[in-house]
Amino acid sequence: MTELHTAVGVISVGMAALAALVAYHLGEARSALPRLMREWLELPGGGGPSQEEPGQSHWTLRKKLEQAAVRRKDVADIEAGPVLFKLFDFASHAARRRHGRQPERAEVFAEIQLYPALNGLGADGFDWLMKCRLRALAREADESRIAKNSRTAQRRMNLALRFLPKGERERYREEWEAEIQDLPPAAAARFACVVLVMAPKSGLILWVRKLFGRLA
Repeated sequence: MTELHTAVGVISVGMAALAALVAYHLGEARSALPRLMREWLELPGGGGPSQEEPGQSHWTLRKKLEQAAVRRKDVADIEAGPVLFKLFDFASHAARRRHGRQPERAEVFAEIQLYPALNGLGADGFDWLMKCRLRALAREADESRIAKNSRTAQRRMNLALRFLPKGERERYREEWEAEIQDLPPAAAARFACVVLVMAPKSGLILWVRKLFGRLA
């Protein structure tokens, strides 16, 4: 009996070690799954019963992605898009940590299939998800750059106005804003830079005119 208990104990320790090893390799991808799946289930029609087929489960994430790939519909435009993009991001991050470098396509593909919801995903579906995600990231970068240039232009213009007499600021603000509105954000930021550089000289001239006007 003692030998039996010892063998059972060894097996238990071995199973625990194996479970810990698996958990380590899955890393963030596995730990993030419950929260992501809860988000998916909260989506309209996400995981609940289908109205067309009572009692049957609705489309899975994988099937929705494959359906979008076949139809060439942007993943960003489907209801499951945010969750699919998060899964892709987590898989990319996990692959980068696992290999210690920027992961290759095949490595991210292997990582993303660790998610039960995307297990068995075909190469076409994954390639479409990757293409849509990169396209979405490019759009986000463009929007961020535009917003940054707009803030920069506004900040430079506000600073330039401080060099002018208070009575002249509103008029110049209207003129500069009219110029900026007709320019792309990057060009508007450059225009505002020129305005800021010239502002001290322009302000000095206006102050001198104002002073001599009072003396006259």
